[in-house]
Amino acid sequence: MAETQFQPPRRSAVRRLALSGTAIAALAAGALLLAPGLAPRGPDVFAQTQNVARPVGFADIVERVKPTVISVRVKSERPQASVELPFPPEFDEFFRRGAPNAPRRTITGQGSGFFISADGYAVTNYHVVDKATSVEIKTDDGKTYSAKVIGVDQRTDLALIKVDGGPFPYARFAERVPRVGDWVIAVGNPFGLGGTVTAGIVSARGRDIGSGPYDDYIQIDAPNYGQAYTDPEVRAAFEAEGHDLEAEVRADAEYDNALFAGLSGVTRALHVCRGNGGGGFWSAAGGYERFAADMFPRLTNVDTLLLEYDTERAGGFEPLAHAPEHITVVLGLLTTKEGRLEDAGEVEARILEATRYLPLERLALSTQCGFASSGAGNPLTPAEQHAKLELVCNLARRIWGQ
Repeated sequence: MAETQFQPPRRSAVRRLALSGTAIAALAAGALLLAPGLAPRGPDVFAQTQNVARPVGFADIVERVKPTVISVRVKSERPQASVELPFPPEFDEFFRRGAPNAPRRTITGQGSGFFISADGYAVTNYHVVDKATSVEIKTDDGKTYSAKVIGVDQRTDLALIKVDGGPFPYARFAERVPRVGDWVIAVGNPFGLGGTVTAGIVSARGRDIGSGPYDDYIQIDAPNYGQAYTDPEVRAAFEAEGHDLEAEVRADAEYDNALFAGLSGVTRALHVCRGNGGGGFWSAAGGYERFAADMFPRLTNVDTLLLEYDTERAGGFEPLAHAPEHITVVLGLLTTKEGRLEDAGEVEARILEATRYLPLERLALSTQCGFASSGAGNPLTPAEQHAKLELVCNLARRIWGQ
């Protein structure tokens, strides 16, 4: 195949690489991190620190904040084994069922958290409450309460817990992001011994060090569009039950768009999933033209739209013309359902074809989906997965420039 020539736009190739996976904004919850704009109830206590040329005392701020901080104590039970079993923690319950009389040992742990509402909702770390059989908190005034885990996110190490009772003193989340150079105070109570206070400044923000799973990026997966609204057989089944799919796709788009309302400082992405079950399973066939005109223009709060184009089942690129001018479309041209490596020239030619409907500077490249959307995973070896990701990187650098 003849080599396709692109004129690289003035954009970083690194920013063209799409991340897969649902994302959530990260927050360090082990201690309450205070900064200008992040304060407990009442007047802004940070104004006194804004116009100083040298460090000053933080006693007044700490006095207001400290009552919102809690010590979190947990207990959990694990099987007593003479040797460490070579299995991940997810198999713990399985082995306990297989040996119901195996001795158990109680493990205790501690951490910090802080109230975020007067009725007892508090934030702590996921690793603190992971597999806890009981959770107890101790407030700054020495009172003890039982708590229950409401929700967790392992990747961001966050957990939401609930304490009955109240009203409790609480801290508000920041209304603006602290600037580099702003004073911050970390107030914690990991051991229930009265708390700790540490002061410093914000040294950097949003550094791409390759360790954060959600570095300034939030993505939701939306399989309803690529499955319920595209496949003729699926559409017919829904319509037979009385569904008005044209009205429903417009409503779905408005709901999804509303999820991103008010978010700033992050890339807001929506992935239209077409099915990626274990063993390379796919769910639906049909092009995006069935809903693009109704859905795409309604995504006013979305920055990036990820579309799967790894097979002919996805149809042509014509629907890209409906994408609003502010949206970047990520073309999922490399399949994650099988290990065969795509030809670089063919992928490049398809990107060139897509530019008939959307300019190159508004396009990006990725794999079609993740390499495992279920426990069974897809039939690719680690080497095959690496080769596909390497091809994405190399093509992105070649097409969009450094």
